[in-house]
Amino acid sequence: MKFLPLLLPALLLLSCGTESTPIYNLATSVTGEGTITPSGGEFEEGESVTLTAAPSEHWVFNSWSGDGSGTSNSLTITMNGDKNVVGNFKSRSEQFEDYSEINKTTSWYSTNLSFKKLFENPYLGFEEKENGTLIPFKSGSTFNPTANYFWAIRGEYIYSDLTGDGMNDLWAFYYKGPWPTNQQGLHLFSPYEANPDTYNLQVGLTQVRKVVLADLSGNGNNELILFSHGYDANPFPGDSLGIFYPLDLRYDYLSQAIGFFHGGAAGDVTNDGLVDILAYSGGGQNPVRPIFYRNLGGDNFQLDNSIFRNFTDQDNFYTVELFDLNKSGQLDLVLATKGKLIIIQNIDGIFDRSKATEVNISPQLEPMDIAFFDMNKNGFKDLIILSNVSYTSYILNVFTNDGNNFKDKTNEFIDINQGNEGWISRIRIFDFNNNGEFDLVPDGYFPNINDQNFPRFYWENVNGYYEKKYTNI
Repeated sequence: MKFLPLLLPALLLLSCGTESTPIYNLATSVTGEGTITPSGGEFEEGESVTLTAAPSEHWVFNSWSGDGSGTSNSLTITMNGDKNVVGNFKSRSEQFEDYSEINKTTSWYSTNLSFKKLFENPYLGFEEKENGTLIPFKSGSTFNPTANYFWAIRGEYIYSDLTGDGMNDLWAFYYKGPWPTNQQGLHLFSPYEANPDTYNLQVGLTQVRKVVLADLSGNGNNELILFSHGYDANPFPGDSLGIFYPLDLRYDYLSQAIGFFHGGAAGDVTNDGLVDILAYSGGGQNPVRPIFYRNLGGDNFQLDNSIFRNFTDQDNFYTVELFDLNKSGQLDLVLATKGKLIIIQNIDGIFDRSKATEVNISPQLEPMDIAFFDMNKNGFKDLIILSNVSYTSYILNVFTNDGNNFKDKTNEFIDINQGNEGWISRIRIFDFNNNGEFDLVPDGYFPNINDQNFPRFYWENVNGYYEKKYTNI
């Protein structure tokens, strides 16, 4: 007992020790494809933890849920209990969900949706040997524009999953050199991502000027529609329209109306659930007129120009799109040529030229391509117009849409909207730099100098303002 006074202070000291800080668990998970850093762990009470969401390629970050909220890809939470945070990622196709169901039937929507990146076709052309054998000319080959060669047209290609196997395929067109020629060109299909050395070549149309995607069969798989103007010199005999069925490697040709088809589009014009084809013949041996092929189902199409009213041979439109711009639930007809752009409402399946709305564009503009995107976030899709000036330079304009009127608001959205590096045939909308925002991406470059290293550029989306940036991509 004599040791008790010595032990008591020690026992009292142990019983009065400081309590430990609570530890809480942080767990994270994702919907879609992407990663969260840190992925989780144990943290002391009151500690602040910053989570960063990084989307996988072709995905974008959308929002936080669970014990987190907000749309910024960075989230700071305070650990005052166990936390379970979910990062939600959306695929690029999901980002396009704000387009109406009727607009999703259009070839513009299907084609633009297919673009996830630009593709540099390694098959520059094909040399035709005396025995008829076609030998590919790949990147790095010397250009030789003689009659023994077929050459690819920049911008007129599709690089997307055309067969539904999850791998990208390539379709491209090749004209017979030297240009212009009245000989048929080549159509190439390759399961390029799976096997870049395998391809199918078929002789086809003479001069394809536009290729688009659309689900013509209604089976959920896109077909390719080929618009060709034929021999680009007197007497301008014109050409058929072409349809390529990737699953069968089969081409069908619509030849009930031959024309100089520089532009065309597809969409459910008649609101019967089937995607129709519309084109514009630019003259030559055939009259200047719009052309409509009604989809009858079963890969059958019927020429039916009764849907057009009051068109004359004074019109000669090279740029053609179908799109519902006024939310009527019916596809309108958008037509453009040098100094002129008109929109004709679809009224119960009829396009009446006398009721067209004219968009006031500059007389010097020659629209080559039109994109539809809600630039000012007012719920209506605006017009993004890519034009060329004398085939030596390009101009990009934005016309905002309030449902009834279109106004040139280019300066509010684009910093440098023109250049003289050459001319461009297409404008695409996709996330070029994989930062989660849609950019404006030119495609189909024709430089003023014969330079395969023509400087690439795009317009980067910086908080809704598009800045011209040069790139090596």
